[in-house]
Amino acid sequence: MPGDVTFDSGTTYFGDNITAYVNNGTIQESRVDDMATRILAGWYFLGQDNSSYPTVNFDAFRPDNETTNQRVDVQDDHYKIVREIGAASTVLLKNVNGALPLDKPRSIVLIGSDAGPGKIGPNEFSDQGGQDGILAMAHGMGFLVNDKGYML
Repeated sequence: MPGDVTFDSGTTYFGDNITAYVNNGTIQESRVDDMATRILAGWYFLGQDNSSYPTVNFDAFRPDNETTNQRVDVQDDHYKIVREIGAASTVLLKNVNGALPLDKPRSIVLIGSDAGPGKIGPNEFSDQGGQDGILAMAHGMGFLVNDKGYML
């Protein structure tokens, strides 16, 4: 998803602009070929050119559109692996011989715009981008907070 030159402007670096950049020598045609090859390599690697590949059944920009959103439940027991990965990725440091720059802390503070949840919730920013909190997904990936409250 290339995005706009300026957010929500409808302008893009691609399409006519990239053609003009190639024609005036700003971008080499071989670079455009390389970008296209990288995109298409994943398409073919996943077998998306095969008629047995599942059709797209969700439109993230129109989640209420019943025509494009089949509401396929793929949860199964994924919560188990989510918890396992979360637990395995948690790190607890022991301050052996005072190696950490801590002097008997009573509390620890997380600082920065990515230190907590977004004020309006995960992925509630226009075009999935925001200035505060953790962005729970990247473009092109499926996302859902279900009625049990966890992200898929």
